Amino acid sequence: MKIMNRRIIREFRTNWLRYTALLLLIVFGFAFVVGASASNECIVRTIEDHFKTSKLEDGSFSTLSPLGKADMAEIRKDGVTIEKMAYSDVKVSRHRQLRVFRVRKHIDRLTLDAGSLPATSDELVLEQHYAKQNGYQVGDKLTLAGKSYTISGIGSVPDYTYVKKNVSDIGADHQKFSVAFLNDAAFDYFSHHLDEDCSPPVYCYGFRLNGAKTQRDFKDRLNALGVTLTAYTQRSDNSRINAYREDCGVMSKASLVCGALFTILLAYVLATFTAHTIDKEKKVIGTFYASGFSVGELRRHYIILPLVITAIGSVLSILIGYAVFFDLLSADSIALYSMPGIKVGYPLYVMLYALLIPLTITFVVNFIVITRRLKASPNVLLSAGPNEKGHDYPLNVEKLGDINTFRIRHFLKERSMNLIMFFGILLAVSFLVIGFTLNDSFQHYIDHVADQMPYNNTYLVTALPDDLPKDTQRMVSKTLKYSAGETPALSVVVSGVDRDNHPYYDFFPKTAKDELVLSPGAADKFHLQRGDKITLTDSLSGKRYPFKIIDIAGDKSALTAYMDRTAMVKRFNLDADAYNTILSKQKLAIPENRLLNTITKDDVIGAAQAQLDNTATIIGIINFVAMLIFVIVVYLVLKMMIDRSSMDISLLKIFGYNKHEIRQIYFGSAAATVIVSLILSLWIGTFVVKRIFPFLVSGVDVHIPEYLALSTQIEILLFMLVIFGVIQLCLRRRVNRIPMADIIRDRD
Repeated sequence: MKIMNRRIIREFRTNWLRYTALLLLIVFGFAFVVGASASNECIVRTIEDHFKTSKLEDGSFSTLSPLGKADMAEIRKDGVTIEKMAYSDVKVSRHRQLRVFRVRKHIDRLTLDAGSLPATSDELVLEQHYAKQNGYQVGDKLTLAGKSYTISGIGSVPDYTYVKKNVSDIGADHQKFSVAFLNDAAFDYFSHHLDEDCSPPVYCYGFRLNGAKTQRDFKDRLNALGVTLTAYTQRSDNSRINAYREDCGVMSKASLVCGALFTILLAYVLATFTAHTIDKEKKVIGTFYASGFSVGELRRHYIILPLVITAIGSVLSILIGYAVFFDLLSADSIALYSMPGIKVGYPLYVMLYALLIPLTITFVVNFIVITRRLKASPNVLLSAGPNEKGHDYPLNVEKLGDINTFRIRHFLKERSMNLIMFFGILLAVSFLVIGFTLNDSFQHYIDHVADQMPYNNTYLVTALPDDLPKDTQRMVSKTLKYSAGETPALSVVVSGVDRDNHPYYDFFPKTAKDELVLSPGAADKFHLQRGDKITLTDSLSGKRYPFKIIDIAGDKSALTAYMDRTAMVKRFNLDADAYNTILSKQKLAIPENRLLNTITKDDVIGAAQAQLDNTATIIGIINFVAMLIFVIVVYLVLKMMIDRSSMDISLLKIFGYNKHEIRQIYFGSAAATVIVSLILSLWIGTFVVKRIFPFLVSGVDVHIPEYLALSTQIEILLFMLVIFGVIQLCLRRRVNRIPMADIIRDRD
């Protein structure tokens, strides 16, 4: 056994480059899976722990006027915890706003990252991302409504985990909007001294049902008390609270799918490598047989080195996954969601996945391949050359020429290796297509969304201003929810359009009260078409509204629907003269007491750009892993093909073929395989991404169609070909160093 053990060390020294490449393939392939799965699992656990410790609300509602003490007492009698969360939006500068609350005591409590809660009436706590984006630190000064405050602390609250101004907003812009908190005395003073930079106060309340009531029962109770609700949002419908689940869930599933594909590739690579090693050493194995070694001893001998390499790779994949990929892959979520520092954990399924899957695959594949190869008798093994499995293919040499004939014969002989190369390239290109499609799709949306909006400003109002310019469009709008299958509930804005006032739409939605016109954006995102049924839910009342889609028209990106305003008023029991939305090309001077919100083209573009920026890191990592897989697989396969053909190359040199002709034969067939594989992989990759892209952006409240620019596809092909050229240059020396004497030494 000492002789065999020494051969293991010798085998590694002889083929150290091949085993190192295999090690890197295992390390970085599984490190990506470990980093992605672990980081998302830890983010979810951190946020959910934050929810528990901060007493996350079960929901919130807003009222037209503040609740009286008697109403609050009646609600508490039912076992429900309720807390005032009134706020006002304050302009800090031309493009920045802060939503100012009082410090909560029982629900949605603050978690501080630095400093302390405001102890005096001239102190406040600032949300962490706004502070970072705008360069604020504990001790700095901030002026709100004409009064200067000292920042006593920086932290986060669970109901603004995703810090969006409105629940229906596309995304967050931490530099322009966030939340701040004053103590009771300071907030009372602030709410009584609002100036022109402050919005009217919103009387909001958070509640925890504590198992005493259902959401429907609680809403019925509020109605019974005569409470006039202006908004009611359950926790499950609040994207400020739940957005992280969809993002982290998609990332975890995607990483495990990538891991499964990588495992299949690894199994195939290992099978071919092992078969190559056994075929190369058949005479040595025959000698061991003749010396009295058993099949079990030989099997253990040839399985030890792959298992050791795999075990080292598995351990390193966990270490690198946590040391490198964990931080990189969690950076986007940390920058996007407001939460305490991530609590690093070690999920058992991630550890088992990284340790057991590679080792199991390596053991099973090697066991099967080695057992099959060792079935031959010692005499057969001793008499076999390394390339005894030749095949006679009926090729017309006169027509094809020697070089082309050799190329085709080499391709057919190495068809299993070419298949490995194809699958490796397919996996790498698929990763690249996913990364670049995400980038190009968001960028294409950003570049074209402004052209799809014929108006520049959308104003949400409580009542129409007295005088409106002629080119404005007034509507009544209502936000409802739509959910299909396991996808998250998304907001759909239903707009009632007047027959004589629709300057920004080239159609009029001539609908009955149970019909609507659906926008192309919503139709594509929800996979609906004309004639289909759609059911929308009012989150305020819980009532469900079925509609028939009579046409597809309107906004190509937004999730909207259109009705005849008269029909809409009847369907939703609205006032006959109800209007709450204004579309305009020009900026309107709407009194603050009538203005609820303003959405501009820049806001829409900025939200999409923020989402693209937040995915930049993950896109870069996906592209890096893809390139690494391509380099390692192509290098390993080409090197093995050269090693397997060393006798043939030696013989060609004896027959007088020069270096250029030999490279034409062996690198030429490989180049053809790579080019065809790249083209096929790009086609297959784009086909697959078209199917999974809606799943990747299912939680986004707009329709972002998948898009991969032709120039990007050409860049992928050219870049991969350049890398292949570099790999060829590295392996030329290997071909040139094969001596003519190899074929003579190998003869029987």
